[in-house]
Amino acid sequence: MKFAKLTLAAAMLLPILLCLGCGDDKSNNGSDPIPTELVDTWWYESATIDGDPVISFSEVAFNESATSGSLTFTSLGLWNTGEFAESVEPIFTQNGTFEVHDETLEFRTTHVNGDLIDPVHEFEMDFDISDNTLILTATGVISEDTTIIVIVYSRED
Repeated sequence: MKFAKLTLAAAMLLPILLCLGCGDDKSNNGSDPIPTELVDTWWYESATIDGDPVISFSEVAFNESATSGSLTFTSLGLWNTGEFAESVEPIFTQNGTFEVHDETLEFRTTHVNGDLIDPVHEFEMDFDISDNTLILTATGVISEDTTIIVIVYSRED
């Protein structure tokens, strides 16, 4: 009888002890906490490529028919973007996970238009939030030239 009680107690305590050892993985991977002001849905306002203004959203969109776009960040480290034309349904989507390192967002794209992609696409963008404005800056090399893209978003109303 005593053995049965000890076994039952161990069976009840084991999950609790195991959970005590489980921490938030984000605290161990070197990333910073996700700023609460980043968690929101942001809407495309404007962009520049190497300082030149982008005339139409379609110039920075993945789908050239797109006329607007949104970018959403969650407190769980998930992000998604949607591009829209004349309907409320997106004509292009992508999503994945992100981490914050100082003023840099490290993105991992895992799905495009609902389809899992392999390998995962990774990229970084510097970010700055001021009031209701999010500014993302990406620097990359295109045809051996360094290109700087700055995209400005505003909070969803």
